[in-house]
Amino acid sequence: MRRLRLEVVASYPNRHFLDPIKLMPADAFERRYWFFEGMPDFRRSLGWDIPQPFRLLRGSGGVRAMLAAIQALRKADVNIFYGLVMAGPWHLFLVIVSLYFGKPTFIMSEGLRHRVQSDWKRWLLAALCNRSNACLLACGDGAAEDYLGLGFDRWSYRRYGFAEVGAPTVAHTSSADEIHLLSSGRLIPRKNMISLLRCLREIAPAGRIVVDIAGEGPERPQLEAEGRLLPPNVELRLHGHCQRERLNELFDRADIFVLPSLYDGWGVVVNEALAHHVPTLVSARVRAGLGFLVRPGVNGFIYQNDEEYRTHLSALLSDASLRERLRAGAGTIADQWDINSMATRLATVLAGKEVEPIDGPLDPIHPQATAWWGHAFEVDLPPDPEFSSKVK
Repeated sequence: MRRLRLEVVASYPNRHFLDPIKLMPADAFERRYWFFEGMPDFRRSLGWDIPQPFRLLRGSGGVRAMLAAIQALRKADVNIFYGLVMAGPWHLFLVIVSLYFGKPTFIMSEGLRHRVQSDWKRWLLAALCNRSNACLLACGDGAAEDYLGLGFDRWSYRRYGFAEVGAPTVAHTSSADEIHLLSSGRLIPRKNMISLLRCLREIAPAGRIVVDIAGEGPERPQLEAEGRLLPPNVELRLHGHCQRERLNELFDRADIFVLPSLYDGWGVVVNEALAHHVPTLVSARVRAGLGFLVRPGVNGFIYQNDEEYRTHLSALLSDASLRERLRAGAGTIADQWDINSMATRLATVLAGKEVEPIDGPLDPIHPQATAWWGHAFEVDLPPDPEFSSKVK
């Protein structure tokens, strides 16, 4: 059987996008990768690599590479893009090229962080991109509605998400004498870690509680200062940047995982919490939550405001039976969102076949037309180091 030719285009080699693609069977797909940039410093430090074969679309030889990419998209059986305009106008141009060559064109996206202010820009995007051979792999709550709100009503839409090879086995090792509460991520304002410590001060939980925070960043001094204000029974442990083995240990002993981000396009740490079957509490602005990795009352909770934040965190800390019920409920969801299952289902869809609905990745979704600014987050955030790191 002839292998399908798959062209993969992304702003940079993001393994959370690429790992499911790389896991698809080699005897079914011939893959080539096209990147506008190499590996950013903040990802290189995590040991990420660049898949082969690949070509860079900028820098020396960029024009020849773009011409080669256009020809490759024309000859491909199917094309898949990470985002619509992630790397700017030339990224969008290649999406349009694929659409106008009539190729099955898949766009994986977390949705839109900011609204498109101009009516004429929204009209132009719809005029150029609203074609029936496009499919959005919608990563997170509201992603599909964001694109439908741009006028892309001829696209098809499927639920999808980020994932990473190396998901651990479940090995819960919590202590009966204390509750371990875990959060993980860059110590930057967008991740909103300080809110967790302030919430603990407000609810004043009973018993010994250890707050483990994995990650490094410019907010470390503020977190240390907030930690000194915690009640005597609550201990803050800042672990800094953790290698995979250490992070697995923290998840193994975690009784509760909290991600209070002001915005997260997805939030791969929620995948990790789910893989470890850890009861999870996330902000409604973590798009991996509602309808994806967190089902309220099944494996965790999603809060909309500070009052719900305090209520859910207090319940999780005080009720051991609730934590055990949520831990048990995570099993089925974890199986549905396992990266190997995602890769198998993605390969089926890219090959033009249908998958069995499982209330999980690659299920068709049918978003409703709404005022699109009701979904795209318009949040006034400080500069984020992740989006301004020098790219090599």
